[in-house]
Amino acid sequence: MYETAYRVPMLMRWPASIPQGVVVDKFVSVVDFQQTMAGLMGVAASGKEQGSDASPFLRGEDPAWKGEVFV
Repeated sequence: MYETAYRVPMLMRWPASIPQGVVVDKFVSVVDFQQTMAGLMGVAASGKEQGSDASPFLRGEDPAWKGEVFV
């Protein structure tokens, strides 16, 4: 019933950082967007941000991930 609220597609294209055809089938929240973009750019977090860096998924890696999102 709530799938349309938590399964929102997002397309990203950054040929220098994200290989073509990468599909992330994990729960990644909008809150994770800032940390993910910073991770792709190589910017270190200050420690005050919310969210997690999902950029390893975009590079084809499989990091430890909590796998839950609060809607």
